[in-house]
Amino acid sequence: MKNSIAIFDINAKDGIMARASMRKDAPEAVTTQKFPTVPGEPIQCSLLSMVTYCLAMIRDAAVNDPSLKGRYTFLVPESIAYRLFQAQKCVNAGIDIRSELYLPWMQDDQFLISDTVVNEETGEEEVHQFNAWESAISELADILEEMMDKSNGWSINVINARSLYRWEIKQEDLSDDDDTPRLTNGMTVNFKNGIDEDLKLVCTENNFLNGTFTVTENDVRDRRNNVTKHFYVPRTIQVTNKTTNLRQAMSISEFMNLKGEDVENFEPSYENGALLINAAKLRAETARLLPRIQVAKVMNVTTAKANGTQF
Repeated sequence: MKNSIAIFDINAKDGIMARASMRKDAPEAVTTQKFPTVPGEPIQCSLLSMVTYCLAMIRDAAVNDPSLKGRYTFLVPESIAYRLFQAQKCVNAGIDIRSELYLPWMQDDQFLISDTVVNEETGEEEVHQFNAWESAISELADILEEMMDKSNGWSINVINARSLYRWEIKQEDLSDDDDTPRLTNGMTVNFKNGIDEDLKLVCTENNFLNGTFTVTENDVRDRRNNVTKHFYVPRTIQVTNKTTNLRQAMSISEFMNLKGEDVENFEPSYENGALLINAAKLRAETARLLPRIQVAKVMNVTTAKANGTQF
């Protein structure tokens, strides 16, 4: 993020896709935008389409202002982060992105979307079908092949947004007779350079992970409804207490939840920490654009009549 001209955060939920962006030299100025998703399309396709839209916007703006050509960071949900990482590998290796990202299971009829268009010659409305995955990946591939190729003057940095807040950790496959404690929620772990030797743990996302942490667990469901357990430790930064001038480690989530005087009393000790906090605040702005479940402050109760259909 350090050398990026701007940072874009992409997210989608319940029929809405949204983005928030800010330039590095003006993090206090945030631009937001949201659109309805295509009815019936998978949320990952909506997210990929939003990435395509933002990339095209940057590319087109640079035609009139060449100073806009350069490095950009995209914060995206984990569900599409790995597809974009794979796309970068394809560009680096000279492999067609579509052939790698458009998988056989995506070609199923359940992903066919019906759309009504106007025939330019006859002026009549016509219904045609398209595959949501094929459409999203094809449009994205067209622009990624240009903008992920550094020889064109662009540099696209993709970050799994989840890693702003926590690192995933994994345990070696342990045999039945191995007495090493199994990784569980709430366990205390100790990492040195990305490894906990005693518990046979590794953090591949951060080879420099050091410190003592409490593990959190999350169940992740795949497209076949299989559930696997994933384990994490919080991502921390060094912060300075401006009253005592002492430094301490604080998780990104803790910093974001500071209240009262602590909001002004603590500040990131280093530039990287400040960038991470700005990115987390940007992501919070994107979240404000998405639908939320409303919590009732007051409930007005009405008694339904017998045999009635009030609800």
